[in-house]
Order: sequence, then C-alpha cells, then structure tokens
Amino acid sequence: MNLNDPGFKHPKAACLNATPVYFSERGDATWVKRAKKICQTCPVLEECKQYVLRASRDTMVYGVWGGMSSSQIKAYRKKHNAEKWAMAEVA
Repeated sequence: MNLNDPGFKHPKAACLNATPVYFSERGDATWVKRAKKICQTCPVLEECKQYVLRASRDTMVYGVWGGMSSSQIKAYRKKHNAEKWAMAEVA
C-alpha cells in the first residue's frame, strides 16, 4: 500500500497509523509479513480488496493492499477477471 496514494483511506483502516514502509514496494519480507499481520486485524479488509479490484491497472502494483503482496494482488486481479468473464459467458 502506498500510504501517500489518495485512493483508499478509510478512517477505520488498521494501516492508517502504521509505519508506511511496511506497506511500500521497498519493504523486505519481514516488513511484508508485518503489513499482512496488520491487515488481518483490519475491520475494512474486504473494502480494501474491493478497492484493489476497482483501481486501474497502473495503481497499486506494488506494496501490500488488502493483506496481499504485489504478486498476490496480480493473481487476485487475474482470478477475479477470469471469474467475471466466465460469468458473462454464462449470462
């Protein structure tokens, strides 16, 4: 998560007062684990995940968002898009 991003900033988000580097693309594996642990306690985790899906492809490519690392976000978006297309074909 880029805490300087003007996007998702819910007042109840657990990350609001967290150390920003935990959520940045420059964080190491220990920082990513700490960020994910903070996300696990977040009351707006699902809202954050939905923001990840709605945001443009150029937004939030790096860092931790919705309890997911950059690579997990890419996989989450890919899976969601595949499910969305499959549902469209059925309809």
